[in-house]
Amino acid sequence: MAENYSKNYSVDEICQMIGYSTSHFQLIFKKVTGITIIQYQNEIKIKKARDLLQYGNCNVTEAALQVGFNDMNYFSRLYKKMTGHNPSEYLKRG
Repeated sequence: MAENYSKNYSVDEICQMIGYSTSHFQLIFKKVTGITIIQYQNEIKIKKARDLLQYGNCNVTEAALQVGFNDMNYFSRLYKKMTGHNPSEYLKRG
């Protein structure tokens, strides 16, 4: 997920790749990390977007698209929830 951060993996797709049942893997993953697979995937994407906004010379829409978000409203809400700042605010601070 970290290498292919622009791809949106479904839980089923991840489980097929590693050969675990969905319910078993979700249980193990949450027990080990304390978060769900989707939360983990979103953390990777938001951290990469933050880096792109700060160092990538791109705007919010470009950063969102590069990390795999097509819905800018969802991206902005998730970004703010995870960082405490709107992506546009972070861009100005960068």
